[in-house]
Amino acid sequence: MRKLERKGLKAILSLSGKPGLYRYVANSRWGIIVEPLEGGARFEVSGLQDVSSLYDIAIYTDDADMPLRKVYAKMAENKDRYLAITSKTSDEEVRAAFKEALPNYDSQRVYLSNMRKAFKWFSLLNAHGLTDFSDYDEESAQ
Repeated sequence: MRKLERKGLKAILSLSGKPGLYRYVANSRWGIIVEPLEGGARFEVSGLQDVSSLYDIAIYTDDADMPLRKVYAKMAENKDRYLAITSKTSDEEVRAAFKEALPNYDSQRVYLSNMRKAFKWFSLLNAHGLTDFSDYDEESAQ
């Protein structure tokens, strides 16, 4: 089996049904091994479970979908503003901050829970020094 090379946001994963973010560690016989970004024991994730790389996640817009990494790159320009968004922030403030970061997001398909999750992930990434949201050549990323 070919070893996957995962770096940057490709190595940061979201697991369906589990809160938080996870770092890819290695392939295993039946799936992959991950470790929680916030610390904790490594564990195996079955190949049947839905796993999404932050590099591959996109936000719906009125035009084409916008990669989350590009939204985060824009948020990084004024990161103190976006790091201030917490679970206690009002719904109106969350929507306003998200609209600043991505003015043309599709308000029919991007829910408040998606916005809150995007801000939470942005805070987690920053807390762990993962702040390189640069876009790199798709061919070399494969």
